[in-house]
Amino acid sequence: YAFDPDLTFYVNIDYNTVSESQIQLLMGWGSYHFGRALTVNAGLGKVPGTWEWLETSRYTLGADRTMATTFFRPSMTAGIWADGELSEGLFYRALVGNGFNTFTLRAGELDTNLAYSGIMWWEPLGDFGVGFSDLEDHQHLVVRTGQAFTYTKNDGDTTGEPGPEQTVVRLSDGTRLVEPGALAPGVTVNEFDISLYAIHFGMKYRGLSFSTEYFLRWLTSIKGTGPLPIDSLFD
Repeated sequence: YAFDPDLTFYVNIDYNTVSESQIQLLMGWGSYHFGRALTVNAGLGKVPGTWEWLETSRYTLGADRTMATTFFRPSMTAGIWADGELSEGLFYRALVGNGFNTFTLRAGELDTNLAYSGIMWWEPLGDFGVGFSDLEDHQHLVVRTGQAFTYTKNDGDTTGEPGPEQTVVRLSDGTRLVEPGALAPGVTVNEFDISLYAIHFGMKYRGLSFSTEYFLRWLTSIKGTGPLPIDSLFD
C-alpha cells in the first residue's frame, strides 16, 4: 500500500519471447478500500465475464484454463471496477472498461464503445477458498454458485474495415468472425454486439471437489460490407 493501508496498488510485469514487446505490463491497478462492501479499482485488469477466467492459473485444474473458457471468455482491458461482499457470503465484481479484449491494443486502435461486465456469487455454507481443488481440506461441505454477464458493441474502423477489438471473436469452428467470407462469400463482418452470460456451481468436501460452468453467447446486430444471410448467432 501507499500512504494509507486502504490505498493499495498491484503491478504484474510479463516477460515472454513470443511477442514484439517482450516485457510489458500484464495487469496493474490502484485501489481504495471503503469497507467490506466496496473497493474501487482503476487500471488494467480482467473483464469479470466468467468464474474460471477470474481465477489465477495457479489454481486451475489443468495446465491452463478449459477450452470452453478460452473460447467464450473476455480478456483484459483498462477500466474502473468495484468489488466487495454485500452480505455474509454474497460477493460481486462490476466493471466498466474499454472493451471485451483491449489488452494488446494501442490507444489509436480503440473504438469509442465501452464494455459492461459483472459477476456475483454466493457461498452460503462458508468460505469456498481459492481455486477449484479442495486444497484447504474442508471438513464440512461448502458450495459456490454464481452468474456473470458481459455486454459490448463492436464497430469497424473509419475505413469500414473490422476494428482491432473484433479480431478475438471466433465462430464455433475456430474461424474469426471478421475473416473475409466467414458468413457469406466476399463479405466481411465489421459490426456486431456481444452478450455473454455465464452461470457456475462448485462444491468442496474433505479433499474432493466438483466445479462446472456453462456459457451462453449471443452475437447480435451483425453487419458487414455486403448482404449477410443472418444478423445474429448463438453459441
